Amino acid sequence: MSSSLTQWIAENPPQPLPRTLVQLRHALDDFTPDLMAVAGLVESDGALTGMVLQASSSSGVRQGVVQLGLTALEGLLEDLFLEVPMVNPYSPLYPLAAQAHHRGLCMACCAELVGRLGRVPARQRISGELAHCAGLLQGIGRITLLGHHAEYRMQLKRHGEWTPAQWLAYEQESFGFQQQQVGAALCRHWGLPEAVVAVVANPDGGLSLLKAGRSVAFRQGVVMQAMVGLVTAALAGPSTLEQVLPYLAVLGVAERDWPTLLAALQQVPAPAWHDRLGEGESDHESA
Repeated sequence: MSSSLTQWIAENPPQPLPRTLVQLRHALDDFTPDLMAVAGLVESDGALTGMVLQASSSSGVRQGVVQLGLTALEGLLEDLFLEVPMVNPYSPLYPLAAQAHHRGLCMACCAELVGRLGRVPARQRISGELAHCAGLLQGIGRITLLGHHAEYRMQLKRHGEWTPAQWLAYEQESFGFQQQQVGAALCRHWGLPEAVVAVVANPDGGLSLLKAGRSVAFRQGVVMQAMVGLVTAALAGPSTLEQVLPYLAVLGVAERDWPTLLAALQQVPAPAWHDRLGEGESDHESA
C-alpha cells in the first residue's frame, strides 16, 4: 500500500450513511435495545462494519457487537451521532450501499450452502459472517470516493453509461488510485483477513489465487474467490454450468447441486433503500 494512499485514507475515512446512523441512534435509545437488531444495522453499512471489526478485533459484526457491548459501541460512534448530516434520499450512495448490502447477504447465504453441500476442509472454510463482510466491502472503495468528492458524484450523474473500465481510468487520473485499491487498503487498515482483502482488491479476479501459494491463508482466499464467482454468476442473470464449474470444483459442490445453490442465491431479498426511506419524504430531512 503506497504512503500516499495510506495518508488519503487517514484523512478521508468512509462515512456511514446518514439514514443508517439515524436508525442506529433510535435502536440504541430503545428502552430495551435489541443487540441483534443493532448488529443488523451495523452490518448493512460498510463503514460501520469496518469500525466495529477494527475496535473488536473480531471476524464478524455480530460477534464484534456482542464483544463490545452497547455502551462501548455507543462510545465508539458518539462523534458520528453528533454530526449526522442532512439525509438526502436521492443520494447516489444509497443504491450503491443497497447493492453492497445485497451482495453481502448473498455471500453469507453462499457460505452457509457451501458448508452443507460442499467439501471444503475445516481449516479453509469461510464463516457466513466473514463471507458477508467480503461481499459488503467489495463496494466500500467507490462509496468512500463518492462520499468525499462532489465532482465524482457529478460525474456519476453525467456519465452513468460509462463502463467499469472507464470509471477506473477516471479514478486513476483524478485521484492517483482506484476504488479497489481504496477498498483493499481500508480492509487492511481494519485488520480483516487477507481472504477478504484479496476479493476486495480484485473482485473480478476469478481464481487468480490458485497459483499464488499453498498456505492455509491462500487456500482460504481461493475458497472466498470461488464463492464470489458463484454469487457474481447468480446475480448477473442466466449463466451456464460450464461458467461455474471451476468454482464448484474448488468448493467440492456437485454439479447436480448448482441449481439448488443458484435458486437460493437468487431468492435472497435485495434491500430497497427508497422503501426504507419512505414514500413522500422531502428531498432533505433533518436528522
